[in-house]
Amino acid sequence: MGRTDHSHVQNLNVAIVAAMGDEAYERLERACGDLDAPFALVDLDALESNAADMERRAAGKPIRLASKSVRCRPLQTRVLARPGFAGTLSFTLPEALWLAGHGYDDLVVAYPTADRAALRELATGNARERIATWTPAGRRWAGACGWAPSALRSGRRRRRPRWPARSRPGRASSWSA
Repeated sequence: MGRTDHSHVQNLNVAIVAAMGDEAYERLERACGDLDAPFALVDLDALESNAADMERRAAGKPIRLASKSVRCRPLQTRVLARPGFAGTLSFTLPEALWLAGHGYDDLVVAYPTADRAALRELATGNARERIATWTPAGRRWAGACGWAPSALRSGRRRRRPRWPARSRPGRASSWSA
């Protein structure tokens, strides 16, 4: 068995000390010294400052919180209470269902799923009005997981949109603006 290399942890600690300063880092070390890992420590002032900066840069457009970046529900609630944030981009459908069960709404699922139990719960439960999903491959994906609208299961083909010759995507238009 090889020895585990922990040099990345030491490098991270050096970077944290450089960013915070020795005194602040030592204060946090004393505060957390008796805690067993894993644990998380969040600088709420930095969280609020970063959220305010994002709101400023968004210039009035609502920001959707990515749940995989903030894995603590009380912190998600805190950020979503800010005026510039609206809704959550959930990592998975089961997570979106869980968040909806805790009162969250305006949830978008980031990745497609073939989790039949979660899809069944979404289709029949109370959360369907609060959760939006997407499928990147449409028909092929829906058929692969066995969950598809009846029009897709029946094999009927949808007509592709017919574009006027002058406005087809990727073609230069001779129409003047």
